[in-house]
Amino acid sequence: MIHQALVFEETSTSSAQAASNTKDRTELLISRLVRYHWDRHHLEAIKTEYKARYGKELLAAVSEGTKGDFGDFCTELVLRRGTAAGGSGSGGGGGGGR
Repeated sequence: MIHQALVFEETSTSSAQAASNTKDRTELLISRLVRYHWDRHHLEAIKTEYKARYGKELLAAVSEGTKGDFGDFCTELVLRRGTAAGGSGSGGGGGGGR
């Protein structure tokens, strides 16, 4: 889980070096979020590791590092099957049906 937490940190931060690779960061962030969105338990483990390692919620980091429609899309991926902020931990949306 440490590796995945590191990947999210690297793709969601907006450092000057990372800004030079915006397209690569965007593609990596999307691929990771989509992959883990469908594996609720793995995503929850990543969220826990991220918070332990960086002292803030993954949702907050993704929200801060993205904007506009793209940001909305990314934050929904973090929320959809995971625990919503202040939620009950039951996951989002049930079985999906898509």
